[in-house]
Amino acid sequence: METEKLDIYARMRKVMEEMAYFHKSSRNIAQTYSYVGIEAIKRRLVTSLAKWQLTIACTDRKLLQFIVTQDAKGQRVDAVASFRLGIWYEGTMLYFEGLGSGSDRGDKAVMKANA
Repeated sequence: METEKLDIYARMRKVMEEMAYFHKSSRNIAQTYSYVGIEAIKRRLVTSLAKWQLTIACTDRKLLQFIVTQDAKGQRVDAVASFRLGIWYEGTMLYFEGLGSGSDRGDKAVMKANA
């Protein structure tokens, strides 16, 4: 199938296929674990969207919940964020809405929820 003949839905499927798997290439040396870095995800997403000629914008993002609790191990933060993405291709627009959540002992819970 030629790229020019793909509609927005087929192009989004191609992007989703390209985003399906990530190797845990980042490493937290202090706490000795590997993880998928957000930079790798963003880099691949931007490359894939450009390849398939799609434009994306976050049209709305809200922090819905931010809870700080104290337990035996210290402070814990739980966060929930919502987002709305708009994707455009040749006059056709799709919207996607989603939720993200994050939980952490430090200040990274909101970043995790947004990621």
